[in-house]
Amino acid sequence: MAVNNNHLFEVSPIPGVHPHLSLLTTIFRYHQQHFGKLKQVTLSEPLLFGLASGPGFFYKKRSNHCLVLGSHSFDLLQDLATSTGTWINRRFSLSGKHAIREMKNYLSIWKAPILVTVPLHVFPQAKCDEEEALRTTLDEPVTKCIVTAINDELVQCYIHTKNIPLYLRVELFERILNKYCHRWADIIFPSNDISLHWLYGHSIDRHIQRSTGWSGYGTPHEHMRAFFYDAAHHPAELSIEAVLLSAETLGGDFGRTWYGQFLQEANKHIESSYVEEAAKLYKLAATYWKKILKDLEMSMVDTDSIENMMEIETLAVEKLAKRKKKAGGCHVCQHKISLPT
Repeated sequence: MAVNNNHLFEVSPIPGVHPHLSLLTTIFRYHQQHFGKLKQVTLSEPLLFGLASGPGFFYKKRSNHCLVLGSHSFDLLQDLATSTGTWINRRFSLSGKHAIREMKNYLSIWKAPILVTVPLHVFPQAKCDEEEALRTTLDEPVTKCIVTAINDELVQCYIHTKNIPLYLRVELFERILNKYCHRWADIIFPSNDISLHWLYGHSIDRHIQRSTGWSGYGTPHEHMRAFFYDAAHHPAELSIEAVLLSAETLGGDFGRTWYGQFLQEANKHIESSYVEEAAKLYKLAATYWKKILKDLEMSMVDTDSIENMMEIETLAVEKLAKRKKKAGGCHVCQHKISLPT
């Protein structure tokens, strides 16, 4: 049951494999190579992270653990679609059998991969999709997979931690989809390539807006202060291992290095010294985050490093907000904040 051009379905071997972003990178790359969509950019998890969200912070305590996100987005797929002019066709099938029939029809016509939500126990080597758990009410952890082929006996899937296809019996997949038949999607790309200047600018504007608080959820820094207070005073109530794993899935520093890379690429099209400065600041913030996370691993909370990190991120957002004004000189090196020791 081989799929042609299997080499297109590969997870990028970069630090941190996000259960959603790596599969979206795979889907976008497939459309790029087969249909010429977004052919002007080199697709990667850092790029799609920047387009879909940018670095944020969200913290929520639950009965037996805590949920920590390092992004602004509770729905990376939807936000990525907004930035790239892509249509997300969310399917609402009547049953597992109906979903499989619709998937087979789509695969036979379009020959393009499908994104499907499944229980985590189906692929225990995968990582939990925390965003899905946050925005919906589910009674079990879930993850994402890509479905690339279905015949009468087997379903061919890819998960974010494997470069090889995995197979499920159709009967098992149907039982899974009886519960998740409304949690799969295919993607329709715009007929023409989108303006890269608009693409990067729109994404940065959304990052600025959400950095100041949105949708009644508060600001990232409010969530950081609440989290680090609990980490210092109620560490037993937190799942530090889960927090560290969440950071690792975004490059080991909650996506701060990724966003610095994203801004460097964006500045080739925006050409603003403010964007260049912000890119350097996020890379500096990443250095602090790595120290802060290492401290957490040793049950330590360094308030000076945390305050410096938040000050750097505030300055970075301010720089991005000024990018439409006349560019000035680069002041990053003049800032008094030094590298963590």
